[in-house]
Amino acid sequence: MNVMPSIFNEYQNCKFLIVGDGPSKKDLEEQAKQLHIQEKVIFTGKVPYSEVPKYYNLGDIFVNASLTETQGLTFIEAMAAGLPVVAKYAPNLSEYIKNGKNGILVKKNADFKTAILKVLKDDTLKNTLIANGYKTAKEYSIEQFGDKLEMLYSEIIKLHNLKKQAETKEEKNKQKKTIYKRIGEKLLYITRIKK
Repeated sequence: MNVMPSIFNEYQNCKFLIVGDGPSKKDLEEQAKQLHIQEKVIFTGKVPYSEVPKYYNLGDIFVNASLTETQGLTFIEAMAAGLPVVAKYAPNLSEYIKNGKNGILVKKNADFKTAILKVLKDDTLKNTLIANGYKTAKEYSIEQFGDKLEMLYSEIIKLHNLKKQAETKEEKNKQKKTIYKRIGEKLLYITRIKK
């Protein structure tokens, strides 16, 4: 939040919307007061999950500086809602947020200002992040997940049938190990997106 006063200086109609509740809310409210930006920061508190899409649609940029919520669906939801993502770097985030392609990852908190202003000022970059972010979000759609899951179950059934056809205990154990290995490989595939 420390970078927000300088952003508000350049974009005076800008608001900072913090959706949700948690143990840091009181500290963030106090920080907004100390930075003299409490009039520009809106704390929604907890909102029903069914209402969350409305809040994404209010935004121009999705910003997340959390180091603890780095596997949250919020990043994918923001991309699906057509928001460019600016987030604090974490190794697992770099698995699906490609810096400068479908989002911007910053290593230092001080870099948030530069990243946010860059997105606000550069329509080409903003549109690129939005378009590529939407493609990334589609990789996590229920249809994509369902197709991958169907592929996994088909593989398990095929390997299980081979195990049943095995004649010796040694062949059965070998097929069993193959099944577990393939399940592991397929589960990794399900959770990954195309590079």
